[in-house]
Amino acid sequence: KLARELKASAAQQARLSAEADAAEASGDFAEAHVRLKTLRELWPEDRELYRTRYAMVAERLGHQRLEANAHQEARDLYFEALSANPDLVDQLRLPLGYAALQVVLPQLQQGEMQSARRELLTVFEVLPDHPAITYCLAITEESCGNLSEAAELYSRLAGPEHKQIDGKQHLASLRQ
Repeated sequence: KLARELKASAAQQARLSAEADAAEASGDFAEAHVRLKTLRELWPEDRELYRTRYAMVAERLGHQRLEANAHQEARDLYFEALSANPDLVDQLRLPLGYAALQVVLPQLQQGEMQSARRELLTVFEVLPDHPAITYCLAITEESCGNLSEAAELYSRLAGPEHKQIDGKQHLASLRQ
């Protein structure tokens, strides 16, 4: 009985893997993502086997969702990709930063500083050198009354490479 179950399990695993292959080949990254996620959940002992592929599919699906202006979903998929393969951080720096900013900008415009701050802190942990994320986080820290944190963040943007943001000006206004 155990041998039959193992054989059925291996067949199911092979079927899911083939379905993921077919979905990926046809450009249906949503379906490939579902299949690979199922494989990772049902066979945790083989999780590493699917890690790189899962990360790649999550990244590609994230790009598709970003193109469709589904920014929150894209952001979440990029985090899934990074969770599976942290080596993708340089590759995902721009799309993750963009998706996160698109999620947080409406919050900032509506004065929802605490929720914007939480989102920005999450992204900042992964992208501490992203100037726009750093700048928006500095703004939220300042508006939440966390002036020392805001000053530290603005100081990161005080160099000549950040002329458009001009962290020096913000630091000077905080000191006044």
